[in-house]
Amino acid sequence: MRPCCRTTSTWACCMSVGQYEALIRQHSCLKTLHWNLELEHKELRERHGDILMLKAELEEWEKVLTMEREALQQEQRTNALAMGENQGLWGKLDRVNFLHHQLTREYKELHTHTKELKTSLSNMQLELNHWQACFNKLKEQNQAMDILLTKLDNHCELLSHLKGNLEEENHHLLRQIQLLSQQNQMLLEQNMENKEQYHEEQK
Repeated sequence: MRPCCRTTSTWACCMSVGQYEALIRQHSCLKTLHWNLELEHKELRERHGDILMLKAELEEWEKVLTMEREALQQEQRTNALAMGENQGLWGKLDRVNFLHHQLTREYKELHTHTKELKTSLSNMQLELNHWQACFNKLKEQNQAMDILLTKLDNHCELLSHLKGNLEEENHHLLRQIQLLSQQNQMLLEQNMENKEQYHEEQK
């Protein structure tokens, strides 16, 4: 009977050592997995911060582009007013020409006065040329602004689309962070349970 008892006791001791080694290996694996999860969690948090910074920059760009577009629209309205004034000058020129023909018929009686009117007409012609050059320049600027405004609208649309994509990726990353946090919590709880089990077995 005594040899049988010794064999049973030795077998029980071997089982305890095997379980202990298995627990040690499992604990090491869990620590490695926990460390990897912490690194991945840190990387995701950094990416999340970068995305938030990029989102803020995009919002600032969108504000700047909106202000520039409003400024261009205001300048277009100003140019439209200038074009209206230029058309008014054309009407004034027509009236001056009519007056010039009328004064020509009265040349003999108003010879001195006609010279003054010719001088005035010459000045108005110079002013007309100036306004005509301004009109052409404003017209070219207006066309260039139309092209720039179209480009800005396309850029704003692209930025809005990019902003939507970044927000979607941000939500996805937040869900991944939450999932990793849950997994990390589960691993910590499992690690605590294994430690408690190990201490109980040691007792």
